[in-house]
Amino acid sequence: MAEGTPVTAGLDAIVVLAPPVTGQTVVSAAMTDALSVRAGFRLWPVRNLHGFSGARWSATKQAGLIAASLRAALHSRGRRSAYFVPDAGKGLAFNAVQAVILRLGFRKVWLHHHVYSYINQRDPLMAMICRTLGTRAHHIALSDGMAKRLRDLYGAEKIHVLGNSGFAPCPADISPRKHLKTIGFLGNITLSKGIEPFFETVEQAQAANPDLRCEIAGPISDPTLRARVETFCQQPNRHWLGPVHGEDKTAFLNRCDVLLFPTLYKNEALPVTIYEALAHGTPVLATPRGAIPDQLPAEWLLPEQGYAQAATPILTDWAKGVLDAASQSALEVSATHRARDLTALQHLIEEMTT
Repeated sequence: MAEGTPVTAGLDAIVVLAPPVTGQTVVSAAMTDALSVRAGFRLWPVRNLHGFSGARWSATKQAGLIAASLRAALHSRGRRSAYFVPDAGKGLAFNAVQAVILRLGFRKVWLHHHVYSYINQRDPLMAMICRTLGTRAHHIALSDGMAKRLRDLYGAEKIHVLGNSGFAPCPADISPRKHLKTIGFLGNITLSKGIEPFFETVEQAQAANPDLRCEIAGPISDPTLRARVETFCQQPNRHWLGPVHGEDKTAFLNRCDVLLFPTLYKNEALPVTIYEALAHGTPVLATPRGAIPDQLPAEWLLPEQGYAQAATPILTDWAKGVLDAASQSALEVSATHRARDLTALQHLIEEMTT
């Protein structure tokens, strides 16, 4: 259906879509694709077509979302439902304005939560949004733990749990990995995403096994950090690939036998990247931020302080030839979560569009 095509009943999705490519825009694209086959669906997208960054992109994005909400509400006049994704930090102030528009213009409002900063502790702006929407609010949580926090912190009542594993590509005919040859990092390369603990872990692992390869995939916006990565990769068996998408990303995941995910990001929720790795039979060693503990076996959750010291002996054992059991576990977790989340998605779409 064409963007903005007016209809008299159904669901309006007011979302940020790529560019930029982020975990959130990937999930939003998958959600809107799944919803688009239903009668009465209408899409109001906001995209960063000019490559803005920082405050300029934030202002443009929020203005675009408010404008799209106004247009959608005028078409709906209280008859339709709306779907949107709350922001984080200062962006919630703009969402509070958006919530007033959605309250007046729609009979139901579906909030798909992808941020953990207001889940870890109560945020007055999110509380304001929930009060404004009142009984119109329907919450989509990433995990049972997130659902409980929404109830405890904001008094949310209508909560639907939907994980992200169904939004990760699932390759066919993947066999368990036998040998640990390559360690990978995939994502935005920032300090908050844990690139320094990754460096430390690789250095320790390669000291014990010099033939172990390291591949880093993702964009870098900080010139100082870029220089740090380039210096790190001057050593043998270390490579920075830059951003990877499509077939290049698939090839990267096929090469990586273990993914390190030592994130320190305050908004980390339920990373699609982890599910992408698991679907390739790649074990993931991660810090327990957000809902990551709901994604991974407990023994793959490592402390933020001393991550490298905890990861190195695990990598040493896997390098000795016991990776296949861990790889099989990754595939089993992927299959179990994917079946659960695809079923939940179908039930949710039925409810959202009726």
